[in-house]
Amino acid sequence: MKNIEIWDILSKYLDEGYKNYVLDKFEHCYDFSPNKHWEKYIADLIVLMKHHEEWNTEINYLVVQVKCKFGLLCFYVDNSDDFLRGAIKSIELQCSKTCFTCGSYGEVKRGTSSAFKKYCSACYSNRIY
Repeated sequence: MKNIEIWDILSKYLDEGYKNYVLDKFEHCYDFSPNKHWEKYIADLIVLMKHHEEWNTEINYLVVQVKCKFGLLCFYVDNSDDFLRGAIKSIELQCSKTCFTCGSYGEVKRGTSSAFKKYCSACYSNRIY
C-alpha cells in the first residue's frame, strides 16, 4: 500500500496538518494491513509520534509495517526509542480490547482459535466473525 493510500485511511481521524508527516513517515511502509477498527488508535499514535519528534529534533521515526498478527496490532518502526515503544504498547493494548468485527471497546472480549482474534459477546454469540 502506498503512503498516499495510508493517508486516505488516516485522514478520517487526522487534520490536514498531518498529511505531509504521514506521507513522510510511511514512505517505506511495505505492509499496512491493520483491522479497520484500529485506525483511530493508529491515528492517535501518529499524533504522539509527531509531537515527540517536534520536542526532540534528533528523533526520526520511520514506520515500516503495521499489521494484524495473531489478532493483535503490530506496529514496527525504525529508529524507535523508549517513548515510542511505550506508546505502541499502549495502543496495542487498546486494540486488543476492541472487537475485531464491530469495533466495540471495553467489554471483555472472547477469543477463537482462528488467529487469536477477539470478539465482543454479541459477535461471538452470533458468529458474525
